[in-house]
Amino acid sequence: MYTWHLTYSSGGRQAFFPTAGGALAGVHALLPSAGDRLAAFCVVDDHVHAAPVASAADLPHLRRSLLRSLRAVTPVPVTPPDVRKVDSRSYLTWLVRYLLLQPRKHGLPGHPALWPGSFFLDLAGARNLPGLDLQLLRVLPRFRLRTAFQVLELGEEPLESLSDEQVAWLPLRAVVRAAAHATGAPPDPTGRTLPGQRARRAAAHLLSDVGLTRSQIGQALERPRQTVHDILSFPPDPRDLAALRRRLALEDRIATLAARQSA
Repeated sequence: MYTWHLTYSSGGRQAFFPTAGGALAGVHALLPSAGDRLAAFCVVDDHVHAAPVASAADLPHLRRSLLRSLRAVTPVPVTPPDVRKVDSRSYLTWLVRYLLLQPRKHGLPGHPALWPGSFFLDLAGARNLPGLDLQLLRVLPRFRLRTAFQVLELGEEPLESLSDEQVAWLPLRAVVRAAAHATGAPPDPTGRTLPGQRARRAAAHLLSDVGLTRSQIGQALERPRQTVHDILSFPPDPRDLAALRRRLALEDRIATLAARQSA
């Protein structure tokens, strides 16, 4: 088994994933074929980097499957990938840093740690995507999360979940948006998709756990009280709830560092 660096580009370097929502769709496209093989990945505006773990015999089928999946979510032509074998630990270490910084290199909006096309969110536990089982720590066992934090200038302190009191003081819609990001749902999870349902459930339970009333939760979710009752009657996936808390902590870390820099 080897780690490979696959780069899928758009024809003529057109922007096939120009928005954050498009990048998220690109991530979802990787999961059916490679969700349990990816050591790292990054989806940016005009190309996709994927670093799967596969044998040389399995690689041709895997790269074709990924190509079909990516072509299914964008009208822009996607070319067959450039393929490189990651043949050393130093190459893989360099590749991890390179992928973490891709959002910044391409001038994409927001902090690179929050770009939905980046594997950092999953590495940091700030997102729970069913079907994704990152292999990075298996192929690079000496890698530490603090290294990724240093690359992204997030400080060296471990990421601690916000207290219930801190969560209770957050804007309600901010918690709902964070729940969407934490479950891989659209930013405003109002639809009937499974990620949207998971996002609403995680947000509702977290807000209930920190002491908000059902009326307040309904206001946050833009749902009537009875619907909130129905949502709370089903327990959330503990992984979704943990990812939501980590996402909120990550957003708080980034906001705190930005405030310090501007002071």
